[in-house]
Amino acid sequence: MRSFVNRLLLLVTLATLSGCIIPEDEINNAFQPGTVDDPPDDIQDTRLCHSLRVIQPEAELTNKLDLLFVVDTSGSLDTERRDIATGIDSFIAALPSYIDYRIAVLLAHGPNSIYSGKFYSKDIGFEVLKSDELSLTDIRNKLSRTMYYTRSDNDTDGGEVGLYSLNRAITINLDENKAKGFFRDDSALAVIFVADENDICALGSYPAGVTPVFDSDRKEPAAYNKYCTDINPDNILSQLKTIQNGDPLLLAGILYTDPETVPSGGENEIGYGYLELINKNNGLSIDLANGDYDTSMQQIGYMTVKRLNLITEFNLEYSPIDQSSIKVLVDRTRVSHIYQSEQNSVVISENDAGGEKSEIYISYCEPLVIPPNIYEVTIPELNQIGALIEWKTDIPATSQVQAINVVTNEVIMSPLYESLETIHSVEITGLQKNTLYQITVLSANQDGVLSQGTPVLMRTLR
Repeated sequence: MRSFVNRLLLLVTLATLSGCIIPEDEINNAFQPGTVDDPPDDIQDTRLCHSLRVIQPEAELTNKLDLLFVVDTSGSLDTERRDIATGIDSFIAALPSYIDYRIAVLLAHGPNSIYSGKFYSKDIGFEVLKSDELSLTDIRNKLSRTMYYTRSDNDTDGGEVGLYSLNRAITINLDENKAKGFFRDDSALAVIFVADENDICALGSYPAGVTPVFDSDRKEPAAYNKYCTDINPDNILSQLKTIQNGDPLLLAGILYTDPETVPSGGENEIGYGYLELINKNNGLSIDLANGDYDTSMQQIGYMTVKRLNLITEFNLEYSPIDQSSIKVLVDRTRVSHIYQSEQNSVVISENDAGGEKSEIYISYCEPLVIPPNIYEVTIPELNQIGALIEWKTDIPATSQVQAINVVTNEVIMSPLYESLETIHSVEITGLQKNTLYQITVLSANQDGVLSQGTPVLMRTLR
């Protein structure tokens, strides 16, 4: 997935620098990393080591899309919100012509606002804009009015709790919002955050060393303490994935992403909170300072309608295996994994599973077989019909003694002692007196790998 994300970031960077629209085939290439038939140099099958190669399936295109804008309603953002709404033409142009899309706007308001977690529209009755009922011109005009003429929420410093409002929209208000024709089954979902500063609920999780921009009216800390106890990106992402049930989910943001481009003055700030949620879903963050909202919306449009059913569990053919030998490469980049011994399978996270047509290479080895090393074989006791044989092994092993009559080749075996020891003492009996025997000590490790000591000659007493 990291190489996949790197391709997307490269495309975004090129678009930002050039101000050009990215061709669709270049976006597709971001979803389709190139494949190579030859395995990596360090993944080769040997007698004890094995590998497998899996290609992720191609993405499917969905035919329904729900697009949700979650917007900061601070007055400082009025113009940008309207311009982003105007860029909806570029978003729609990036979609296949058959896509049935719907658009809604969610204000970043707290619980004291009637709009918290509910769709907002400047035009009553048009909280959800539907492509099968309205022309693109009507959708653009109504969306532009709604994004420009928002409502303020004094309790949350003008309306700066987008994560809180989104959480309400997908939990306690979910049924109401679905009844309006949004969050549809079998539909892709794109959530676009639009803000010129942090989400208030991110105040408790700023990166180390980063100090929040000074809040002159001190409303943000109060709102954080009242409303953000259970609001965090992990919970929100989990609920969104539950709603989508495997259907495409894209999280994107038009936010300040670079400290170098954040305008000075006011409370402008990096979009902390929003960015954390977006990154957890490998989404797309576009710098609000860029100003090229047409290109930004087109990029989001290209990325939204792909459905990826990535393979994350891989069954291994051979067992047992040495777990420390497992190596997993996704598009030639090593990723972490979990080994399930009962299933003899390797599992990777969806975030690490690559993209469409990504290559997965897995190498692993069977346990290295180490037979016991036998040494210091002695015969401390000897009589007419038997002897006591002692020896040592470097690892715990079983104990047994073999005696072969040198004249008759008769073989006599002592009992097998299966307890694993490193110091061995075995008595062998049933021998003939005054007879020459070839004595061999035998020890096997816990895996049953057997070692034989060097044979020694022994004559029983008269």
